[in-house]
Amino acid sequence: MITKITSLIFISVLFCYELPWQSVSVGVMGNNTNSATFNNNNILYGLDMLNFSFNMEELDNNSDEEVSISATILMPKIGYKYNMRSKNMLSTYYIGELYTVIPIISIETNDSEVNDDLDDATSDMQDTADLLGLKLSYGIKYDFNEQLSICADTGFNFLFNNLELGDVDMKARIGNTFTKLSINFTF
Repeated sequence: MITKITSLIFISVLFCYELPWQSVSVGVMGNNTNSATFNNNNILYGLDMLNFSFNMEELDNNSDEEVSISATILMPKIGYKYNMRSKNMLSTYYIGELYTVIPIISIETNDSEVNDDLDDATSDMQDTADLLGLKLSYGIKYDFNEQLSICADTGFNFLFNNLELGDVDMKARIGNTFTKLSINFTF
C-alpha cells in the first residue's frame, strides 16, 4: 500500500504544471537500467527504471514448452547531493538516495492453466512486496558550458526486501556496486 501511495505522489509531482528543478540528468547504468534525476538546491528526486526479459523454449518429444518472463522495475527516488571540491570545469560530489521498488512482472507460457496460476502469483507478489533501497555514490562532473555537463558516478546499491506470500515471510538484503554515465542539462 505504501508503494502505491508513494507512486501516486511521485507521479503527481512529476507531472505538475511547472517542475521545481534547476537541472535534469539523464543517465544509463549498464545495458538495462535508465535514470532520470531532477536537482533543486542539491535535493534530488527522480526515477530509475530497469527492464529485462527472458525467453526459454524446450523442445521435447512429448511437448513443446515455451516460457517468457519480462519485468519492468520502477524505482522512484529522493536524495541529497553533497558537493565537494571544484576546479575549472571539473567538480566532485557525493550522493545519497532512498528509493522504493515497484515491480511489474509478466510470466507467460503456452499452457493457459499455468498462465492463470502465474498471473495470480505475480499479482500477489507485486501487492505484498515491500522493497526499500539505499544508494550511495561518488561522482565526477565535467562542465562543457553553463548549461551542459557530463557525469560519471560509481557507488553501492543496497536493497532491503520483505515479502509475504501466504504463511511465508521472506527477507533478503541485496547489495551491488554500480556505475552510471549521465548527461546533465541546467536551466
